[in-house]
Amino acid sequence: MEQLSELIDMSWQFIGNIERAESVPSLATVISIANALGVSADTLLCDYLLVHCDEAELDIYSPLLCKLRTLPQDKQKALFEFLCTVIS
Repeated sequence: MEQLSELIDMSWQFIGNIERAESVPSLATVISIANALGVSADTLLCDYLLVHCDEAELDIYSPLLCKLRTLPQDKQKALFEFLCTVIS
């Protein structure tokens, strides 16, 4: 946590608060954390969504997210954009 806080120039206490869902980060902070960890912001947000889903939703989302994570990042992005178009 301390290394991450140094990479994104934020206190380790704030990072801990985010981790424990005691603070809500801004979009810029989410992107900074994702970049520092070498993952996409949507990967971080998907993990958040899984934590905040009820059991019935987990039955649907968990297998789907596991499959999505096996795709290369460019295909994940293309699929995300497609879904956003269809769902809008």
